[in-house]
Amino acid sequence: MRSTATNSWQPASPVSKFERFDCWPELTAGIVLSLLAYMVEGACVLVGLGGLAIIGLFFARHFVTGRLNFFGARTMAVLGYGVWMFFGLLRYAFGTDRATLSVDPQMAARSARYIALGFVALLLGLQLRRSGKVPQFLVSQKTLSSSVLHQLAVVFLLASGPRAVLHNNFYGYETQYPFYIELYEHLYVVGFFLLAYVVASDRPYLDRHRLSVGVPLVLDVILILIHVSRRPLVVLALGVAFIVSYFRKRQRRAKSPTQYAAVVLSGLLLAGVLYALGNAIRAVSFSKERTMEEVGTEFRTISSEGGSIQPFYIFEFVMERYPNDYPYLHGSSLVSFLLTFVPRVVWPGKPIGLAKELALRLAHVPTSAGYSREIDKRIGYQSYSATLLGEGYANFGWFGGLLFLFIFARLCCFIQNYLDQNRTNQFVIFQYACWLGAIAIEHRGDLVCANFFSVFTSGMLWLIFMLAGKKGVGQASP
Repeated sequence: MRSTATNSWQPASPVSKFERFDCWPELTAGIVLSLLAYMVEGACVLVGLGGLAIIGLFFARHFVTGRLNFFGARTMAVLGYGVWMFFGLLRYAFGTDRATLSVDPQMAARSARYIALGFVALLLGLQLRRSGKVPQFLVSQKTLSSSVLHQLAVVFLLASGPRAVLHNNFYGYETQYPFYIELYEHLYVVGFFLLAYVVASDRPYLDRHRLSVGVPLVLDVILILIHVSRRPLVVLALGVAFIVSYFRKRQRRAKSPTQYAAVVLSGLLLAGVLYALGNAIRAVSFSKERTMEEVGTEFRTISSEGGSIQPFYIFEFVMERYPNDYPYLHGSSLVSFLLTFVPRVVWPGKPIGLAKELALRLAHVPTSAGYSREIDKRIGYQSYSATLLGEGYANFGWFGGLLFLFIFARLCCFIQNYLDQNRTNQFVIFQYACWLGAIAIEHRGDLVCANFFSVFTSGMLWLIFMLAGKKGVGQASP
């Protein structure tokens, strides 16, 4: 927003009462891009570059007008689509990745056109009028003191740390443990959020407990970096950055556009360094002899493939094979997501997520074989992400993919509205923070993998507030 004072340019705050958001110019440009994609043969390059240009327009326009809310749920949805869809498409088009799947050029062009249409469906869902008032039963009026947050975080770290240390890339990834053990391991993710909130919101408390807060934070970072998945890193990086920004806003002096850009770029650089460090740790653990040359090769492979085949290739595989070779899933992967926390020992026939479904198909496991731990071990516990658009297509065809993106966009609007209407509520701030990471990686898919850490963290936070929270107004610390 702008003020009449000199040098008072300030981007829209993540805690402004209502986020001023619009994407009409980008939506119009997206429709034009979709039409052009059906008129030219080089649809992959056109859609990739055109889509990134539209996203660049969105950020430039909101930045210049002072309305850029980097931690806005809708802004994160736009950014995520560009990273996972348009960049992935260009990686294929220019041959800059190391994926091994063969792709039919005509099918690739068809997939690119569908990506352009999906972008239109996303922007349309984001642009539509905001949802109404958030139901009060979704907003807890309980609050937690800094001391309780601190104590719970340390308990979670001590409880989950030994298991997390043993279950990482250095010791091998084995999914043969009981359901409750698998969940138990991830408590340190929740603990990191609790400590980050204390650090950001309560300076007097932090001054008295620097050592006992700092040591668990360092240990938490180590556990995150050696984790078999890098998704918790994304969830925590975005959630913690939002919390810190939320409570530091009143202490910041007005920044010029250049200063604000420097802050954003510094944050992105730090996230990139942590991501690269996580890849380096994995490269060391994956190499057998652990020589510099071998570690370097592993690092380049991991950084290029992201631990699995580039999502665009899997997306193209879905469009080519469903329903020609395999039947549509008719919502089974959605059921798997909604019932993730039902143990398979209780429901042996529970549907599997799309990532595991595609791993079985790529390993030529017949659909009649179903799923079992033995089969999963035989294929190396692999899983492949087909993007959110691809997941919708695998379930319900062309209309399904567009519908999935539209519904996702509406949920992003609801999440943003959730914060806008309850911006001083401690419980809401926590919940919003843990969903930012899921929004950023949702476009990569699948529903189960992209949301697991956010769902787990959100559920644990709800449980903590219900059991340990004190009745009050649920206000955030000043």
